[in-house]
Amino acid sequence: MNKYNNEYYIVFEHFNENTLYLAETDQTEPRDIGWKELQFGLEPAFFENGYKDKAHGIKRPISSAHMNGNTIIINNDLREKIKHFDIAGLQLYPSVIIDDDDYYHDGYWVLNNYQRLECLDYRSMST
Repeated sequence: MNKYNNEYYIVFEHFNENTLYLAETDQTEPRDIGWKELQFGLEPAFFENGYKDKAHGIKRPISSAHMNGNTIIINNDLREKIKHFDIAGLQLYPSVIIDDDDYYHDGYWVLNNYQRLECLDYRSMST
């Protein structure tokens, strides 16, 4: 039995108009988050609202966890709770969220999965 067999999480149950979906900024996108291990000591990863709608006066709040495609960005409190897990190919990399008013919120971390995570135990599966 694999140690991941009983671990499942749902980040967002359904769409909510207040949900902030993040996108990498132009300066962060070439770093290939989710595909390559990031080098510590460089600038943080920057994310912004992927669906800015200032024309309609909509501002989406910043919370403790956000999504960028299949990548998760979490705040310091959540990082403290998971930083001791040893997961191969996962790094917690410093990040900044830029809100709809161009204010920079640091204290965030991107969960960078730069390696494939083998989480199914194929030997114990029945066909």
